[in-house]
Amino acid sequence: TINGEPYMRLMRPMVTEEFCLKCHAVQGYKVDDVRGGISVSVPMKPMRGVSKRNSLVTGSGYILIWLLGLIGISIANWNVKKSLNERKLAGQEHMKLSSRNEAILAAVPDIIMEVNNDKTYTWSNQVGYDFFGEDVLGKEASHYFEGEQNIYQRVQPIFNGVEDVILVESWQRRKDGNKRLLAWSCKVLKDNEGNVTGVLSSARDTTEYFRAEEERKKLEVHIRHQQKLEAIGILAGGVAHEINNPINGIMNYA
Repeated sequence: TINGEPYMRLMRPMVTEEFCLKCHAVQGYKVDDVRGGISVSVPMKPMRGVSKRNSLVTGSGYILIWLLGLIGISIANWNVKKSLNERKLAGQEHMKLSSRNEAILAAVPDIIMEVNNDKTYTWSNQVGYDFFGEDVLGKEASHYFEGEQNIYQRVQPIFNGVEDVILVESWQRRKDGNKRLLAWSCKVLKDNEGNVTGVLSSARDTTEYFRAEEERKKLEVHIRHQQKLEAIGILAGGVAHEINNPINGIMNYA
């Protein structure tokens, strides 16, 4: 301190160099001898004021950054929690929807099957398993065809992306080996980008209806045949009557 005020003093030694000997050699100094020192004194009070202000500004900046960081972390945490809650709600809604769809599919009495673009079964409801068997998944649809059929050609527009529902009938083999007639309704399946991923189809066993129609047609043919025979009989009776009348008159006259 100087006069009670803090100072910073910088002192450096005065080292004798070659050119100093011109004047100081007589004093017995040699090169590199220390002849004394020189100092500079700087008052610290102004520098401490500046340092204090700088520390205050720096500290305030750090506190502000810390507060902004806390706010950012809080906002991020809130967004994460919100996102997690939204995902949780979406998952719950998806589960509800899936459960509802499963219940609907379970309640539907028709066969419901899904095939991929290779026309291989990838999903079935219980009615489908009951008809085709538990090992139906992984098998191509044509595996169950009975006889030559052009089903693939008729449903090809769906695999090309056509949105229309296509109706087809197909004789197919049930798991017990019986040949059954199925009436199919086919609809294309697409992903979010609009690419065809397969086809979802529902089918109803119309075998009994088909057989009833066949019997009805046979009965109609039989009835028409009987009606023709009756008409021929009536016609023949009339002709015989017309022939018999003149003959009877002649015989009575005779």
